[in-house]
Amino acid sequence: MNTNDYLLLLEKMYSKHFTIEKDVKVLDYPINIYARYSDVGGRTFVTQNDIIDKFEVNEFCFIKSFDELNLNDINDFIIFLKSTTEKIVNPNRDHKSTTITGIVVSENSASDEIIKTISKFKFTKAYLFYLHGWSDIRLILIDLQNSSIITNKEGAKVKKVYQNTLLNK
Repeated sequence: MNTNDYLLLLEKMYSKHFTIEKDVKVLDYPINIYARYSDVGGRTFVTQNDIIDKFEVNEFCFIKSFDELNLNDINDFIIFLKSTTEKIVNPNRDHKSTTITGIVVSENSASDEIIKTISKFKFTKAYLFYLHGWSDIRLILIDLQNSSIITNKEGAKVKKVYQNTLLNK
């Protein structure tokens, strides 16, 4: 499977629940697919107008393809993902959590250094001692040459979704 075919599969998968933008720059960083999801939930008392509390949950997915994958590209992508927690996330009293999912798609195999960097990557940011929620970053590498997926610990929670997409060629 080539990169364009896989990106089309991801776009189709995301289009069910996410707002999608293709080939955009986010914070001056070029992204192949930018997908956003937001949900506001809440608890009510007796009637719908008697709101006890509400909370919002967000997910931002940034899909970036690379022709030749190297460690510098991965590190730049990680820096970009970290910066989104400061510039895109809007913590407030109703904010519960935001998940930033960074997906790297490559037709070439990843080096052991890259696999180690992705596997060990961890990032969680709390806002106002968790009173304004938190952000987590999932980092996922899709290796199309070997049909494999490498994730960090947070990304392992959704690995099966991307594995199924990879298998549904």
